[in-house]
Amino acid sequence: MTVASPPAFPGSRSLAGWWRHLAPLHPRALWVACLSLHRVEALARLNRTVRPDRFARLVLEALALRAAASLDDLEAHLHLGRLIVRHVLQQLQADGLAQLDEAGCWRLSARGEHARRHGEYHDAVQERRAFYFLDSGRADRPPEFVNLNPAGAVLEPVAENRPFDIGVLAHCLGQAPEWKRRHGFPLEIEEILPPNLSTEDQAAPEWQRVILVRPEHLFAALVRTRSEHREERIVGFAIQSKGWQLSTAPTLELDPVNSSLAPEFKSDLSPETWRHAWNSWGQAHGLTAAEMGACHLERRDHRLVVSAARGLVERLRASRGEKGEAWILAGEGAIRPAALLDMVAGGSKK
Repeated sequence: MTVASPPAFPGSRSLAGWWRHLAPLHPRALWVACLSLHRVEALARLNRTVRPDRFARLVLEALALRAAASLDDLEAHLHLGRLIVRHVLQQLQADGLAQLDEAGCWRLSARGEHARRHGEYHDAVQERRAFYFLDSGRADRPPEFVNLNPAGAVLEPVAENRPFDIGVLAHCLGQAPEWKRRHGFPLEIEEILPPNLSTEDQAAPEWQRVILVRPEHLFAALVRTRSEHREERIVGFAIQSKGWQLSTAPTLELDPVNSSLAPEFKSDLSPETWRHAWNSWGQAHGLTAAEMGACHLERRDHRLVVSAARGLVERLRASRGEKGEAWILAGEGAIRPAALLDMVAGGSKK
């Protein structure tokens, strides 16, 4: 991914704390990522399912008892008070569930009869919605829709000229309901209302139908998990760089197989890259070049197993005071894998 890196990446203590915090998810791997997003805001036509409240259902049932009823008839039947009955009737009229005729009597509409029988009705509304698309930076993969939870996420606008094809949003809208459920795309959205609507379709001013696209960055911890009853998945938690805290709820979820970032999750970095990360950590902890070079490194799951002389292992464990636990990040890209340093005695590089 060709995006700017955040000013700093977390250190060992933060990574270790995250791993413990994420333990209920049974994590298997951890990455720290600066994700490149497109925020697309557009006016949408929604078909919502509405369930009338208790008072509305009572009045609907009362209206169904006769072809037409006056306000006095309904109040005498319901005993709710004239003001309450009038208020409910006015709301039912606004929602298209009841009608007032020229004689001043109320009757059910076809929609109201449907709501009475089924306990719900469908209501078409227009609302501006924000959609988020993950940009992998790969020319062969279009931006990928992500069901992003903005709660606790710090989304940083960036001054990048990254074009976005609005047709990608239209493609998501045309997908089957199963695809939408799997990816978290809102099922209630029926149409995106663009600025160039025909005259008869212009239910909103043109300025409300302007589509806004803004590139943003999201700093997140990505964890590979696999629960007992679910397939393997990548769950992302937004990072608050001040204090290195994770969002309490997941921010996004990615398919480790079909996501545009899947190559990042499938392949590990080269041994040379991990050697460089180990050397950087070792230098910061007072190791000599000879000591670091004599260690044998091996990647296993979320660990980097470091086989070293027993004296070196004991010295490092005693100096850190962290119960022997330390974490490192490897690589220079926007997505960096994390590894727990697993120091074992008795081995060295041949």
